[in-house]
Amino acid sequence: MSEYPISPSQYKTAFDPETGCLRKWAFYKIEGIKSDTTAAQQLGTNTHEQAENYLRDGTPPDLKTKPGKIFASGMHLLPRRELVTGVEQEFYLKFDHELTFYGLIDFMGADFVGDHKTTSNFDYMLTPSQLETDPQGVFYGMYLASVRKTGLTDPLTLMWIYYLTRGPREARKVEKKTTRVQLERAYFPMAENAKRLVELRQTADRALDIEPNYNACGAFGGCPHISKCEKKNKQLVYGTGTTEIQTMSSLLERLQAKKHKAQNPEPKPDLEEVNPRPRQAQVVSINPPHAEPESQIETEPEDNGPSDAEIDEGIVEQKVAEFYEKPKPKATTKRRGRPKGSKNKPKPEPEAKPIAEVMADDWSGTAPEPTTVEYASCDSVPASQTETGYTLYINCMPSSGGVDITATLSQIATKCAADNDVEHYRFIRFGEAKARFSKSVTEALRDQPLGGKIVVDSMNLMVADCLEVLIEQASEVVRAIK
Repeated sequence: MSEYPISPSQYKTAFDPETGCLRKWAFYKIEGIKSDTTAAQQLGTNTHEQAENYLRDGTPPDLKTKPGKIFASGMHLLPRRELVTGVEQEFYLKFDHELTFYGLIDFMGADFVGDHKTTSNFDYMLTPSQLETDPQGVFYGMYLASVRKTGLTDPLTLMWIYYLTRGPREARKVEKKTTRVQLERAYFPMAENAKRLVELRQTADRALDIEPNYNACGAFGGCPHISKCEKKNKQLVYGTGTTEIQTMSSLLERLQAKKHKAQNPEPKPDLEEVNPRPRQAQVVSINPPHAEPESQIETEPEDNGPSDAEIDEGIVEQKVAEFYEKPKPKATTKRRGRPKGSKNKPKPEPEAKPIAEVMADDWSGTAPEPTTVEYASCDSVPASQTETGYTLYINCMPSSGGVDITATLSQIATKCAADNDVEHYRFIRFGEAKARFSKSVTEALRDQPLGGKIVVDSMNLMVADCLEVLIEQASEVVRAIK
């Protein structure tokens, strides 16, 4: 048996077409980092125990508990107990002297293998065709074919039971009749990929030495290793019309070079020098290049940049802002309303209410279609305010003050996470975090509509995830222009 057996979950973590990342796999298997068990995972484990006790010993589910009720909803989809020959069957499937697959089959029989799956939404179920090419289905099916010594065309069945954990108690079965020859079409390419994992276990010392897949950072609500994944933290730098990414160490190098140049000015060229070589002026670009030169990337040190003792983050952020944020003169705008000295002066706007009072007020009526008004400076705001709904200020603050709803969004985010059985709403699987959080915000605004002047920062992740909802519900929208 191989020293480093590969499980279906390892393979999916590393090579899944949409969410796979070799570096994420390495954090688990090379550096040994373990993730905390979530509430949803614990519920799944408890439901599996109910199923195991029933299939192995005939113990009926405990209908006084949530796991017992969940399992009971799918008991009618299971094969008869007398046909089940293995429960929680651990297996090792040897491919060759280098590679061995292993796993734990929930239940199996003479011609079928099955697995219990708990899910909050049936949309997450695999289709029968997907099941036949899924690593878990392929490895389980190949083990059954191997241990039963079935022929290439002898039929076998993959049987996945999905139990709904939220809403009414319901279960569904996904079943795929296949053959060994069909499974081998996916099995052999997977084995070639899995050998790479074994090689990395033998040669790599740390996860940062393995190439990442940055396109998978947001999968399943966000990778838990994202804070320590890259060698250098990234700082977003905003220029005119575009958004660019520049590494923090590169910014530090630029700042240090600028400081050194100021302290050590270059000497003037010798006027008596014969054929002096023209000196090229150094130009510091407001918008840094989109990518670092290859020579710079190759010569980067292997550590993770300067230590915390060498860099004060507050000073760094301040200097980065000073370096890249060019002061902009305030644009002159024509004052709306009557000319100065008119008898009918506009009435002063009422002071903004605290957030608690805003959410407690019983606002009624349907907000009209939002109108987007852009200003060069948010010191000047519309003189007229609608009697219903609210005015949304994005990345700016009205001169008379406004209400920050960050605390309210945090409460909605907490409730959204609890409703979806996750610790944070961004851990909701399959990229649905933004949609579900936006739905929660919509429901909250319907129950307790906002009013007055609402101020938000689009750089806040919660705000960014529900900004479309906030804009849609607003009577007026005021944006800052950089």
